[in-house]
Amino acid sequence: MDDTALAAQTVLIVEDDYYLAFDTADALRDAGAGILGPFPTEEKAMDAIRLGGPPPPCWTSIWGTAPPFASPGC
Repeated sequence: MDDTALAAQTVLIVEDDYYLAFDTADALRDAGAGILGPFPTEEKAMDAIRLGGPPPPCWTSIWGTAPPFASPGC
């Protein structure tokens, strides 16, 4: 992957598996992305965003059997 492909992009990571969350964050960071999280639950991620964390302009969450959710910026 081109090192600049994710430059200036922020990725919100919500994953309850500690190792998967941090491996994903490391891989995305190595590809040039900024990381928000990882958070173990959607609630904790939303709390961080409400408390002033910069949300990505467009993000989608997929939760096991829950329906996907897209942010208003999508």
